[in-house]
Amino acid sequence: MRHAIVAPADFKRPEWAGRRLMSSDRRAIYLIDPTGYRRRIPDEATYRRLFRDSSGIARDLDAEELPELPALSPSAMLVRASGSGEVFLVDRGQKRRLGGAGVLDKYWFDPARIAIVRQALVDHLRWGPIWE
Repeated sequence: MRHAIVAPADFKRPEWAGRRLMSSDRRAIYLIDPTGYRRRIPDEATYRRLFRDSSGIARDLDAEELPELPALSPSAMLVRASGSGEVFLVDRGQKRRLGGAGVLDKYWFDPARIAIVRQALVDHLRWGPIWE
């Protein structure tokens, strides 16, 4: 099992949560999570399933300086249960509730990409940390 390379905790940048950064070699795009870690977006299909477009990706910041957690899974997606207003980022078998109305904008998530699913599916997923 491959482990993520993690830099010292003081390199985390929670104030950067929601930013998307391109690696210096332009081969990878990362999302900064609520705790300030970078999470690689595994491929273009995953990117398109989550984000509005590519505007706003920072190319002038050194993404490699931030500590890294495991990449988002290739199946990561935004969901909400039919009849519910709660939106979740589903990744690696966990649901992470997007807290607050501005979180979609903060992370540049595309509201048009939210999949409407049965409540039973949402209930079946393990809870992960809330994304703020």
